[in-house]
Amino acid sequence: MPCPRCHRLLRLTATLLAACLLCACQKKEWTGKVTLNFTFSYNGQKLDALDGTRLFAMPASEAVPAGQSVTIEEIRYFISKVYLIEEGGAHVALTEADGDGCHYVDFAMPATRQWTVQDVACGHYVGIGFTYGLDESDNVSHRFNNPPESLMFWPEALGGGYHYMQINGKWLASADAPHEPYGLHTGIGQTWADGRTTAFHQNYVRLEFPDTTSLFLTMDQSVSLSVDMDVMQWLTDPHPWDFAKEGTAIMQNQEAQQILKENARNVFSIH
Repeated sequence: MPCPRCHRLLRLTATLLAACLLCACQKKEWTGKVTLNFTFSYNGQKLDALDGTRLFAMPASEAVPAGQSVTIEEIRYFISKVYLIEEGGAHVALTEADGDGCHYVDFAMPATRQWTVQDVACGHYVGIGFTYGLDESDNVSHRFNNPPESLMFWPEALGGGYHYMQINGKWLASADAPHEPYGLHTGIGQTWADGRTTAFHQNYVRLEFPDTTSLFLTMDQSVSLSVDMDVMQWLTDPHPWDFAKEGTAIMQNQEAQQILKENARNVFSIH
């Protein structure tokens, strides 16, 4: 009969052996990584640089003579709630290590134009979905403490949170006039009466692109997708944009915000 001390050692050895066997039998998590590349185009042509000289005819030709021009000098926006679509239709969310599923994209900052997400479940993915802008749960004031994201703040009086997008440049009001600055700045809209806000309007857009790709992600593999923004589409489809009518500063113009909200559905494509 073993002594009490030996008996304890035997029990401890058995426990450790059982734990080791359990760990060995556990299935290793099968994951890979996905990189999203954010690109920009202009009426179907790739945009490689923004220097304030990119010109295109304004679609609202009745507002100014045909052939007038608009320049694009800055583009920045938020994308959030990104998910991949499995072959069976299930959604797999893409988030960073800290659980933050928002990503800031800035044409002038190449590092922001690529987002690599680790530990994505392996599988066959056939599409992607995301939110253009930030929804109610993501659009919280003071969420971002550091620039450049913090510089996208939206005034508290206008609903708080952050801009969804900023496109800045100049437009030509008439043939003999100098270019005038404009800002296509989208975010929470407002309805006004007697100089007071009566309601706030959420202008983010949830977009889904099923059956647009075929990604086979295997263990420790890296795959990539491109999310392209065609800047021209903000001003054309389905609503031609009229700077003379909508103005050049639209943060407090819900009618203008609504136009861009509806045009957003034709702006993005997946490659």
